[in-house]
Amino acid sequence: MNFGFGDSLGLMESFEKPASFVLANLLWLMLAVPVIAIGAATAGLFVVFTSWVRGKHAELFSSMLGGMRDYWRKATVLFALDVAVGALVIFNLSILVWMEFSILSLLSSSVTLGLALITMLVNLYVWPLLVIFDLPLRRLLSTALRLAIGHLFRSFGLLVLALLPLMVGAFLPIVLLIASISASALVISWGSWKIIRRYIPEEDLATLESAQAGRS
Repeated sequence: MNFGFGDSLGLMESFEKPASFVLANLLWLMLAVPVIAIGAATAGLFVVFTSWVRGKHAELFSSMLGGMRDYWRKATVLFALDVAVGALVIFNLSILVWMEFSILSLLSSSVTLGLALITMLVNLYVWPLLVIFDLPLRRLLSTALRLAIGHLFRSFGLLVLALLPLMVGAFLPIVLLIASISASALVISWGSWKIIRRYIPEEDLATLESAQAGRS
């Protein structure tokens, strides 16, 4: 006799991913309240979403908190580098605003904006690479830079898509609260993984994934 338990289980499973999506957003916001923890919280978020886009199961709380524990050192360094570059860009632009227009000011502003753009493009790959492969920090950054430069137009399109949820969240706080961070991370995970798979040979990919699985 069927009492409808199968239908109930199917309904629960259909709500699992959307609920986890929203919970991941809320959890990241809570964990990132201490500014120093933003890098680790971001790494934990990408553990969840890179697993999803690769067709692997990731239980939200254990995967996210475990990712924070495993990657907090490198993640904190990456976040500190982002902050340093951001501060440099803001400082340079604040000076250039007060300068008279000249070839030098135009060149300086172009270099500053170029640095900001490259940094954002590198971030599209460095976080997924961090949680997928066990790479030294220098190789992690160099690989992310090669992917960004080697697939410049695709990377720029991915950056635009990733920024859209954050821009919507900036005007609609409720969207930021329940979806913006998760949506951006999911877009980055999806887009970067498609490019990473093309860049890394299949045999190397299998070796790196096996080594990462053995470390987990």
